Amino acid sequence: SLTSLTLGVSPNITKIKATMFYNCTSLVSVNFVEAFPNCKELGTSTFENCNALRTISSTRNDGVFEIKYTYIESKAFKNCDSIKAIKFTASGTKLFQEVFHSLDSLEYIYFPRDSKLELPSCEVFSNNAKLKAVAFPDDCTVIPDRGFKNCTSLEAVYLPANLDELMTNGGGQG
Repeated sequence: SLTSLTLGVSPNITKIKATMFYNCTSLVSVNFVEAFPNCKELGTSTFENCNALRTISSTRNDGVFEIKYTYIESKAFKNCDSIKAIKFTASGTKLFQEVFHSLDSLEYIYFPRDSKLELPSCEVFSNNAKLKAVAFPDDCTVIPDRGFKNCTSLEAVYLPANLDELMTNGGGQG
């Protein structure tokens, strides 16, 4: 079964299509960062159910997942149980429904304070029972419905001063 994938450099790739690696349960690492330097989008369910996935960059293998993508569609990382922390490095990101839903090992989510973040859909970070802390960027104005639903270990959330709306059950259950 496929455990790692390294691809040749292709500057023409700008999006990884929906379900590209859906149910690749043994996949541990994919080197997209260097292979597709202009890729900014991940399609729906790109890595859904990739339980062993730890990194999409060859530079880290410690469970810290560095995200450089600016547009991540629904369920792109749903059930990726080996991701321990998510660090966004893009200057602007748009995340859709259940992008990081049910990541059994996820403890921390970090956005650079000066980045832009759009969360147009609900349950973006839901069902992450081990999630302890989230730091949102200063630009974030809305935390969507059920944003932290069933995040029962949540201890700290940095909410920006210019937050306009914390929607229904935005703080989760627990």
